[in-house]
Amino acid sequence: MVRNRQYDLTPREEELMDMMWQANRPMSRAELRNMPVERSWKDNYLPVMLQALEKRGLIQVAGFVREGKTYARQFVPTWSKAELFAKSAAEHLEKDQLPQMLEAMAETSAGELDTEKLTHIMTALVGESRGKADAKLLDRLEDILQEVEGA
Repeated sequence: MVRNRQYDLTPREEELMDMMWQANRPMSRAELRNMPVERSWKDNYLPVMLQALEKRGLIQVAGFVREGKTYARQFVPTWSKAELFAKSAAEHLEKDQLPQMLEAMAETSAGELDTEKLTHIMTALVGESRGKADAKLLDRLEDILQEVEGA
């Protein structure tokens, strides 16, 4: 399997990223190594994974912390888990398949979306279509809003 996609994670990288997402704060290599979780890699593989993830832009240095007599870099994920998996999915699809994917995702999670989340999604979509929005699109959005308000 050829894997030259920037946003794809190996199972071990996904384990590491999950640790960082759950911690929800900058973490040094030592902090990651000392976390009391089950891991499928040996401690000496951690620097290799961190370097690979940083090189691909999936994590970034958020600062430094003193550990003993030296300073260690602290890392944070560049994107949330949802954002990263959306980027990965988009990387696997042809451009004309993205609207289909968004529609399928919306149908799948329709019952879980509240007004605030829907507003955020619409803002992102309209922001991405800036300059491409025509009168027909705006009319359709107004129709959708009226349907939702009427329900």
